[in-house]
Formats: sequence, structure tokens, C-alpha cells
Amino acid sequence: MLFESVCAIRSRKVGGVVVIDVCGNLDRATPGSLERELHRQGGKRVIVNLSAATKVGVRGLGDILALSASASRSGADLKFVCPSTNSVELIVLARLATCVELHTSQAGAMVAFSDEGTQWDARAGMTPPPAA
Repeated sequence: MLFESVCAIRSRKVGGVVVIDVCGNLDRATPGSLERELHRQGGKRVIVNLSAATKVGVRGLGDILALSASASRSGADLKFVCPSTNSVELIVLARLATCVELHTSQAGAMVAFSDEGTQWDARAGMTPPPAA
């Protein structure tokens, strides 16, 4: 019997930052679910945590791109936590690394909100600054 992994999207606030946690298979997420969560929370500083995402597929990449565009239109500052090498490679191959800000940890993404010059380029293998 074949079971598909389900995607769960939950949000929480850490200080003044909205953190959207993605758990499971982002490829099977309801289209637009990340974008709806962003609008529901209404935060201007948002982290999408992909640490517990078991798979990021084509539909998931579409959700990431739509979320990035929506955040830009609404004036939100959006960062992604993506510690999985496979997910980072997929984002780079899809050429989304130029559209989204990637960090290897939530702590690194939080630090980046206070120091906007810390965006790293996954293609160059740069890492975010250590958490203070």
C-alpha cells in the first residue's frame, strides 16, 4: 500500500517575527496554502521553516515562488530556513535562489532581520552569520 506524505503548515510568533513551519510533503500541499498563511498572519517579518519538509517538489516550488511574490507586493520581509541539501539544490536548480533568501537555521534567519546584509547565496556555498 502506497501512502502519500501529508503537508501540515503551522505558524507561530517568535518575538516580532512570524514563523511558518512546513512539515511533510510540500509537493502535495494545497496550492496557495503558504500564501494564505502569510495573509492570515499579516506579519511584515516572516520566516518559512522548511526544516521538517520531507520533500519539496514542483508544486512546492510554485508555492514558494508565489509566496515570495506575494510577500514582496505586501511589503513583507521573507526568509526561508532550508537546512536540507536536497531542498537547497532543487531551489538552486529551479533558479529560485535569486528570488528567495535562504538560511541554514532559524537562528540565522532571525539574525538576518537585524542585519539585512547577511543574505547568502546557496550557489556560492556561503553561510549565514552565527547566531548571537
